[in-house]
Amino acid sequence: MQLGRIQKIGAQNQEILTVSGDTYQFNVKTTEDEECITRNFEDTLILTHKRGTKKLTFNLTNFKSLTLQLKTLKFMKSILLSLEVPWDGEKRGFVNGSDIEEYVKNIDERYKLMLDVQKVFIDLNIPEDTLIEQREQNEDIFDQLKYLVDFYLYNKIEKLNIPNRHASTFFNYKIGNKMVVLYYCHTKKKKIVNLFAKEVFNEIFSTTVITNNITKESAPHSPYVLLDLESLAYSLNINFDIVKESFNHFDPFLIELASEVTNRFYLNCIRAFDLTNKVDYLDVAEFVLKKYHESATYKPKSLEEAIVTINEMQIRERKTNKLSESDLALLIDLKFQFDFINYTSLHFSVNVLLKNKQEANYSYKKLEKNVQDSFREYPIYYLYDQLLKEND
Repeated sequence: MQLGRIQKIGAQNQEILTVSGDTYQFNVKTTEDEECITRNFEDTLILTHKRGTKKLTFNLTNFKSLTLQLKTLKFMKSILLSLEVPWDGEKRGFVNGSDIEEYVKNIDERYKLMLDVQKVFIDLNIPEDTLIEQREQNEDIFDQLKYLVDFYLYNKIEKLNIPNRHASTFFNYKIGNKMVVLYYCHTKKKKIVNLFAKEVFNEIFSTTVITNNITKESAPHSPYVLLDLESLAYSLNINFDIVKESFNHFDPFLIELASEVTNRFYLNCIRAFDLTNKVDYLDVAEFVLKKYHESATYKPKSLEEAIVTINEMQIRERKTNKLSESDLALLIDLKFQFDFINYTSLHFSVNVLLKNKQEANYSYKKLEKNVQDSFREYPIYYLYDQLLKEND
């Protein structure tokens, strides 16, 4: 018979710890072996105590959220200044290392940075508990936040990559796996502001005009249609009310040029929902689509109305996961109204929403290869892909 020996044991618990009169609550993962006890505080701080000694090793790891950073830094400083921590309700003392003053100084600097980040988040309407994860190993979130504070709070834009310093523009700034959309205003003293600030919207809306370079046809439009899919889906400071408000000042379907841009925008909103599962994107798309029924170009029983209907249906499908009997009847009517040969794309979309897997697959295969490829960029293809996976 062979006997084994346990090398390491672990546990994860919600712990309430009191240091220097302040109480902290953390989700703590504790692992123990013969040499060390290691405590991982919500993947932001790791404390390691070597058995038989009074030495404690600190390791700040991930950013995770502003809320967690502020709490963790304050907790760390309290431990360093008091030289004692409560484990399992029992206080244990630790020795004062020669570099403790340097540790405290670094914590103070980091804490000051987080307070500045807090000011930026408040101005951009970003919740402090927003989770932000490291995206690339060589792109440190803390460096990205420091740079954001420098140019947003303190107007230090020297290192900012603005191609034309004499023209106002908006741009993306990445923070880990998220981003913010900002506005560079060359005429103002404060150069970098929130793209979704009311005063910014009032300024840029009056100058946002889309133009066909060939026909020279032009039309007013929302400045936010210029946001690409990545900006829509991953920007932390998107103000959905401002975006909807921007569509109240013109007819987004009045001419073909405007209609094309509008269609692309609300389809990207639906795709942003598929990436984030945030229903606000569907609300914006639904809001914009309703404008078609109010448009001077509204034509009952037209192909345009059929396309709007299909897109309204796919929004409802995402919201409720089930279309009503009247919705299904309307979709079936569209199949009779538009023949298969000339409107194969429409039949494909309708069959997806009706969850006719075989007919949807048949319709898709009848499309030209380039049309098939273009459909992969449309939100209806996501539902098609989900339909194909059912019962597989």
